[in-house]
Amino acid sequence: MRIVDASIRTSLFKRTLTLSDIDRAADFIVPGRNLPFAPKPINLWSEDAQKQFDSCFGSSGIASDLDKRMFNRAGPTILRVPAAEADLVPWEAFQRQLDTANRRKLAIVRAIDQDKAFRFDKTPSRMRILALVGHPGDDTAFDPGNAQTFLTSVFNAAVTANPRVERAVVTQLRRQNLADCISVVTDLNPNVLLFFGHGGHSPPRIRLAAGDDGWMELGAFVDEVFMNASQRPAFWIFWACSLAENANQPDQHLDSPQMLSVLGERGGIAALAMRSRIQIRTARVMLEALLSAIAAGEPLEIAAGLSRAACLESFPETRGRMDYAAPAVWSRSEPVDRITWGADEAFPASWVALPLIATGNEFPEFAAGSADVDDVTASLAETWATPGRFFISTSNGGESVEDVAVRARLVGVAAMIRKRTGRPVVPVFLRTGTTFDQRLGNWAGDAHGYLDPRFHDRELAMAIASIATERLNGLSRLLAIPEVVVIFSEPPDRSAGWDVLANTPTGSSVVVLGRFPSAETAGWILDTLMFRPNAEELSNIIVEEPLGCAILGVIERPIALREVERMTGSSAGALDRLDPLLVRVGSRRVLAETVRKTLRDNLDKNVVVEAREKCIHFLSENSVEHDFDATVEVCNQHLALGRDAAAAEVVNAAWAVCGDLWSVQKRLRLFNLAATRAKLCDLLQDDLLLALAQAAVTAQETQVARLVLEAFRPRSATHKARRHAMLAECLKADAGRPAAIAGMWRHANDALVSAEAAVAAGEGMTETDVLAFRHDLARLEQYFRHDYQGALKLYQDIRDLLRTQAKNDMALAYLFAASSRNAAECLLDPAQRPLDPTIREQAEDLVEEGLGMVSMFSLKQVEAELLYTRARIAEAAGDDIAAAGLLAQLASGSSARNYPLLAAIANDRLAWNEQRQGRRVFSWEDLEGRLRMLDLFDHSWAARVAIKTRLRAAKLLYHRGSQLDLDRARQLLEENHREFRRLTHLSGGEDAQNAAGTFSGLDVLSGGSRQTWREFLVNPLSQRISEEWKKRTAKEMWEAA
Repeated sequence: MRIVDASIRTSLFKRTLTLSDIDRAADFIVPGRNLPFAPKPINLWSEDAQKQFDSCFGSSGIASDLDKRMFNRAGPTILRVPAAEADLVPWEAFQRQLDTANRRKLAIVRAIDQDKAFRFDKTPSRMRILALVGHPGDDTAFDPGNAQTFLTSVFNAAVTANPRVERAVVTQLRRQNLADCISVVTDLNPNVLLFFGHGGHSPPRIRLAAGDDGWMELGAFVDEVFMNASQRPAFWIFWACSLAENANQPDQHLDSPQMLSVLGERGGIAALAMRSRIQIRTARVMLEALLSAIAAGEPLEIAAGLSRAACLESFPETRGRMDYAAPAVWSRSEPVDRITWGADEAFPASWVALPLIATGNEFPEFAAGSADVDDVTASLAETWATPGRFFISTSNGGESVEDVAVRARLVGVAAMIRKRTGRPVVPVFLRTGTTFDQRLGNWAGDAHGYLDPRFHDRELAMAIASIATERLNGLSRLLAIPEVVVIFSEPPDRSAGWDVLANTPTGSSVVVLGRFPSAETAGWILDTLMFRPNAEELSNIIVEEPLGCAILGVIERPIALREVERMTGSSAGALDRLDPLLVRVGSRRVLAETVRKTLRDNLDKNVVVEAREKCIHFLSENSVEHDFDATVEVCNQHLALGRDAAAAEVVNAAWAVCGDLWSVQKRLRLFNLAATRAKLCDLLQDDLLLALAQAAVTAQETQVARLVLEAFRPRSATHKARRHAMLAECLKADAGRPAAIAGMWRHANDALVSAEAAVAAGEGMTETDVLAFRHDLARLEQYFRHDYQGALKLYQDIRDLLRTQAKNDMALAYLFAASSRNAAECLLDPAQRPLDPTIREQAEDLVEEGLGMVSMFSLKQVEAELLYTRARIAEAAGDDIAAAGLLAQLASGSSARNYPLLAAIANDRLAWNEQRQGRRVFSWEDLEGRLRMLDLFDHSWAARVAIKTRLRAAKLLYHRGSQLDLDRARQLLEENHREFRRLTHLSGGEDAQNAAGTFSGLDVLSGGSRQTWREFLVNPLSQRISEEWKKRTAKEMWEAA
């Protein structure tokens, strides 16, 4: 964020305007005392306003200078104007003269306080808005009812697009109903207040009744309505627009320093006031953009700048008026880069994605998320807004992202989805490179450049940065962002890419453009992009072929038109006219999803029911059990008809025949279908429901899995054991809460008890199954309670029982090898350093036995983990050379390809190893690269390694002592601090030690205020360190860490 200060020096014959920032200052001669609008401000509503402005400032060079300061800078530029000079120049009007690439970057603030130390950047609660509509006075054209309707509509749109807006209330304000207003204020406790109506200044006042005595001074209003001084709004907005388009109303004259002085004395921080009224069409766009920006965490002056830019982008023709420049901001605070509302961090993913929707500056209309789109685009947005996977066939029109119309359609859809749902939407337009991976990396490099640097620490920005270097590995991180919608201009060109898309979490959406569907898109929703359905033609086809249209409207898989004819019993000749709207799949067709919805909406409901019955009968003519997609299709048709029992019967039958062949992805599809239908869950077979839930747990969709499992009441001990084990896993993912930890232990123990009962009752479980449950419990003992001796005994028991059997069974071999690795670490972790030779030999023997077992099978992941443990053993014994050889093997070649997470971890450990040996010199760039690799993985292990590495590097930089080193050390500890706040499940003993080092070091590097150290002492992690440590000062703790 760059701050440019404006000042004006006045002489007898001229005025000199100076713009200065940290880099340079520039002077501009502006007209003297004979300005056409001096001494009063220009009338921005006048149709001559732009002409007057251009005559005075059109050739001044001011806008050109601002452009130069902003070019190639993605962040905002704050033009700070002293209050005494605020009215000498219509500052906001310069925004129209800027290059379109810079309009969104300019924010103007009129500073009324010279206290450069005062900064306001955090409110204690989420955003709550109260809008008050004032009295019209004798202005008959000002209809308060229309104003209330207008504001309600705008607020509803703002809340929809910004889920972070907790509440928004619109009501009329009258002198006689002040008590009602006080009641609303007490209930809502607003932190943003918007007043729509007449105002005046000298002193600042608002109209609450008719007549000359209908005014109320602004200060008196605040004192009476907000009697509790601690609950007064920090932000005030005085809005006015011409709802009648032709009347001089509402007439506000609150645009003065006195207005904020009055509010500032009563806790107000910043206020926006209108310097003229504005047109209704611009008012809606501007107010929606303003509220969206504020809710996202933008300071009021930046939000106002974005609202002006939105107006200029939506309505480039101003009719000579400059009402786009009407909103002006006064502030007591020094400019800040963000406002935090309550516990929500600023800049949610949906806000960060807006520059990507605008694809930089190609489509600035969408940068504010409020531009209108055509009906086809809106219809596509409604369809694609549903979470899922969509394949957009271009086989009919041959659309390419090289076509600007295609890009415009896609970003229009993206903008509408975000506006209607508040979800983050990322269009990925791949245009350069020889492979999908290369094009993806190239796109990410450009896209990251679109982003405001203030966003770079947000998850979406970091995901895009990771794509630029890690490509497909980084793409997984982008797709893991909650509820994200990612629109790809082309499909992957290899299976690894499709695998990444297939693993998109529930609740997110993937949209892929491609010429023809393929095997990888089986089960995806098919649609087209550039179709233009003719409503009259569709109506005629429906009249001629109602049942045929209904069948195409409800069936969710490709079908030949001759099969439609067979189902209807008549020729479906009229359906040929739908061909441009159909997606081709070989000789079959499927109607584009958007058109299918249009057909269903226009068909008689009874015809739709008949069509569903026909589809069920048609699909059931052949056995659906071996056709998973047909199983899902028939299930969906039954569910649409309200037949949960019939749907369950179909799925249960398919499970009995070939359910063991269903992949995790197929099971996840059924799980997501069942999770929304409690009755269907109740009717599924116990082993089927558990298998679906296991797929969800494997995919780390633990929250939904937990809800399903908690409602599930199995009958057999075997199923009880599996349920308890999965619930323990779900709760382990939420281990930051004490209640979750207690539940994890309870379910883990109950799983073992139930498994033993199942074996005793002969219900199908074996002693080997019991060993697997014992292994899970041992892992909890090892990693949560750090009972190394107890866990070691459990692992040794498992190994003794499996040593012979495991040689003939891959699953048992895996269990033996995993037990061997964990047993070795039970010896390693609590042992003193350097490692006693006897302990090293024992641990090495355990690892060797595990490696011998996995060599009989292709168990690459556990093999890599065993080698990593061997490297740790060598390091603990002081054998850095042996450790380095093992780590180098794991960090490169096939090991890295098979297990990239471990490769990133091994690479980091190798760097520290080589620095100890003097074979590598510590460098900031090397450290950043390693941390970047670790940050690609949304995994607790990677997070823990990254936290420890940042802490170690911070200590090293701290002891080097230069100012640059100290700044970098603080940067590393601040990132750790954010990670501990985000990853509340990091609750182990080593986590506590790393947290203590992080918080104490950050305190020391921040000046020793003890604020950060006190924050740690009330953190649950502090319970894991000794009382002696807690008595230390932050500096003592940091020096000892």
